[in-house]
Amino acid sequence: MTSGIVAIVLHSHLPYTRKAGMWPFGEENLYEAIAETYLPLLTVLERLASEGLLARFTIGITPILAEQLADPYLQAGFEEYALRRTMAADRDMQRFAAGDPRWELASEYRLWYAGQLQAFRERYGREVLKGFRDLQERGAVELITSAATHGFSPLLGRDSSLHAQFHLGVTTFRKHFGRSPKGIWLPECAYRPGTDGRPPIDAFLAEEGLGYFVVDTHAVEGSEVAGWRPGFGPYASLRAPTGPLVPQTGLTTFKPYTLEGSSVAVLARNQRAGYQVWSAENGYPGDPLYREFHKKDDQSGLQYWRLSGKGVELADKEVYDPRAAMQRVRHHARHYADMLASMLREYRLHNSGPGLLAIPFDTELFGHWWFEGVEWLEQLVRALAEQKDISLASVSEALEQIPPEQAIRMPESTWGAGGHYWVWNNEQVRWIWPVIHERERLMEELVSRFEGISEPHLHRMLNQLGRELLLLQSSDWPFLMTTGQATDYATERFREHQTRFDVLAGMLRDWEPHPAASHLAPLGNGPVELSLLQRYEDLDNPFEGLDFRLFRHRQSPARPEG
Repeated sequence: MTSGIVAIVLHSHLPYTRKAGMWPFGEENLYEAIAETYLPLLTVLERLASEGLLARFTIGITPILAEQLADPYLQAGFEEYALRRTMAADRDMQRFAAGDPRWELASEYRLWYAGQLQAFRERYGREVLKGFRDLQERGAVELITSAATHGFSPLLGRDSSLHAQFHLGVTTFRKHFGRSPKGIWLPECAYRPGTDGRPPIDAFLAEEGLGYFVVDTHAVEGSEVAGWRPGFGPYASLRAPTGPLVPQTGLTTFKPYTLEGSSVAVLARNQRAGYQVWSAENGYPGDPLYREFHKKDDQSGLQYWRLSGKGVELADKEVYDPRAAMQRVRHHARHYADMLASMLREYRLHNSGPGLLAIPFDTELFGHWWFEGVEWLEQLVRALAEQKDISLASVSEALEQIPPEQAIRMPESTWGAGGHYWVWNNEQVRWIWPVIHERERLMEELVSRFEGISEPHLHRMLNQLGRELLLLQSSDWPFLMTTGQATDYATERFREHQTRFDVLAGMLRDWEPHPAASHLAPLGNGPVELSLLQRYEDLDNPFEGLDFRLFRHRQSPARPEG
C-alpha cells in the first residue's frame, strides 16, 4: 500500500547583477552559485539518473536567472572566476606546509574548481541551462518558471505589470527549455486574493496556462502566530512584527487544493518537514561538522573551517574535515527519509488515501550556503528509494496521482518573516512603491501613445523602458534593504534602474521622428545620440524578445485607480 509522495521543490533565483559590481554583492554571487550549487546539482542528478534513480525534483529557475546563465558575457566571467579560484588554491598549497590539514583541503579545492570549470566547458558547452534541459527531457526533473524579474506581485500597482511579469515568465521559459511550464514559483511565495475589484494573482497564472504554485504553511492551515517561519543562513535572525492572525482552517498540507473559481492548484509547504532543514537552531545545516560559510582565508578567500559548535566565535573555528562531514551527511539523509516516511505513514493510517508532502527550498541553500547540501540531496534520493511505500515525484506527477478534491480561499501570505508582506513593505523600504507605481502608469501612457507608430528606434526605446521597469520591480531590492545585508547596494541598484527609466521616458515624451534617423529625440540642448540607448541596452539586456505592448493598459474597471 502506498503511504504517500514526497515532492521536493527547489527555487533557483539570484538578483540581476550583470555589470553591476563583482564582490561582495555583484556578479561573483552568480559565479559562486554556478560553482557551488548549479554544476554540482547537475552532476548529482545525472549520476542518479545513470543508475536509474530519477530524483524527479521540481526545479524552478527564474527567468532573470536563466537570462544571466545564458549570457555569453557572464559565461566568460564564470570561466575567469573558476580559474582564479583554482589558482588561489594552488597558491595556498604553496603557502601551507604539507602536514597542515589546510594543505590537503587546498589540494581538494584546486581539483574541485578545475573539475567544475571542465564540466562547464566540455560537458555543457558553457550552457548550464542545457544540463537542466537535458534532465527534463530524461524525466529526471520538472522545470518551472517564475515572474520575469521576481517582482513582488501583490504590491505591483498595475495589472499590465502583473501580465508582463507572468507572460514573460512563460515565454522566457519556452525560449530556454523548449516547452511550456506547467507550474510557477510565485516570487517570495507571495499570494494576493481578489479584493476591492482587483483580480487574484491566480487569475494571471490561469491566463498563461500555469497549473499550480506553492505557498507557505499558514496560507492553507492558518496560524496563531501569523505565519512564523524559522529561517537559515544570514536571514535567520530577521524578525517581523506580528501581523493579523490567520484563523485555523482545519485544512492540511498533506493535500493539494484548487482555488475557488479557478483551475489553478496550490500546494502548501509542510512546516515540520521544512523546519528540519531550514531551522537555524536545529536544522541539519547547523551541524558542527559542516563547513563554516562566513570564515574565509584572508589571502585566498577559500573556506577551511567547520562550524565547530553553537556560539563558537569565528576566530576559534576548527579546521574542516570533509570526510567526517560526508559521514554526517549520510546520517542526516537517512534520518530525514525516515522522518518523511513516518509522517506519511501516520497520515495514511488516519485517512482514506495517501498523503502528499510538498517541501520547498531555495536551491542555493544546497552547496552555496550549506556546502554539503548537494551531497545530502543525493543521499536523500537514495534513502527514499529504500522506502518502498514512499515515492519521489514532481509536482505535476503528484497532482496526477493525488488530484485536488477541494476548492479553497486563501489570504494574503508570503514565506517571508511573519508570513505577510512586511519584508518588502516596511518603514525602511516603503518609499520604493510610489516610485514603481508612478512609472507603471507612465509606461502604460507611453505604450498607448506610441504603439501605432512604426519606427524601429522608437520601439527599441520602449522595449528598453519595459526592461528597466521590470528590473525596478524586482523583490530583491527591498529584501536586501530590509535584511541589512546589502542596503546601500540594493538602494543604488534600484536608483540606477529608476534613473535609466526616467531618462528614456524623458526622451520619449519629447520624441519626434527625425529625418536622418541618426538620433532619437531633439531635446532643449541638442540631439540625444543613440549611444545612450545602446549603453542602457548593453547594461540591461535580458528578455531580448520583449515587446513593449505587453504593458498595454488592462486595469479592471472595478479596480480603484492608484
